[in-house]
Amino acid sequence: MEFFLYSEKDSAMLIKQETDFTIALMRNDKATFERLLAPEFVYTENENTYSRSETLSNLMSGHDKVQSAFNQEMIVQIFGTAAVVTGWMTVKGTNADGQFEHKYRFTDTWVKRHHHWQIVAGHDYLMP
Repeated sequence: MEFFLYSEKDSAMLIKQETDFTIALMRNDKATFERLLAPEFVYTENENTYSRSETLSNLMSGHDKVQSAFNQEMIVQIFGTAAVVTGWMTVKGTNADGQFEHKYRFTDTWVKRHHHWQIVAGHDYLMP
């Protein structure tokens, strides 16, 4: 039995939405984050775990001023109404400590509901 179901249209949509997320980082766009993150969203970064509300609060805190954010080497795997996207995200900006450049290895798990994809779980590993 084949479990891997590939849809080029869905794959392109997921890549676009991953890109929308990086643009929202630069614009501090809460509406986009709220659209992309499912109500039960959970986020892990290294050893920390955050709920959707904690993630939104952290994203909107204003501590980081993101000047550049982009993804590379994204791979999409679709399994019916679930999908996993892996890749690299680079974020550059400033905060209270000065300039920063972070490179993350990420895995996002998406679910399609009512013809729309939302992230239900995200994991980032911040490269040292």
